[in-house]
Amino acid sequence: MLLMSIEAWSLLGGIVLALVHLTATSFALKAQVGNRYTVGARDEGLKPEGLAGRLNRAQQNFNETFSAFAAAVLLNLVLQTNGNLSSMGAPLYVGGRIAICRSTQQAYRGCEPSPGIPQRSA
Repeated sequence: MLLMSIEAWSLLGGIVLALVHLTATSFALKAQVGNRYTVGARDEGLKPEGLAGRLNRAQQNFNETFSAFAAAVLLNLVLQTNGNLSSMGAPLYVGGRIAICRSTQQAYRGCEPSPGIPQRSA
């Protein structure tokens, strides 16, 4: 049985989310520019547009914040200072990043509602 703190599980969840960001961005760019560009040298410097652009910006934003989150969690684990703030803050960070990832995709698709979220009338 693997016993890990909630902070360690949150760090693992953040790593999985980083892979999801990378995969979604890669597939969206490939759908936009085609396989020839994505496997080539990429000398043209094409900028992703539409959904690929949104996902690319969301991934860049994630990359900017994840290193600080990972450092804080690892420092917390090394110093063994787990407490209420860290056990609530770590899952909140990952949950917030998941919400941002989902809302980024849904905002582009014409604001498709999630189940249980009421629609605004126009």
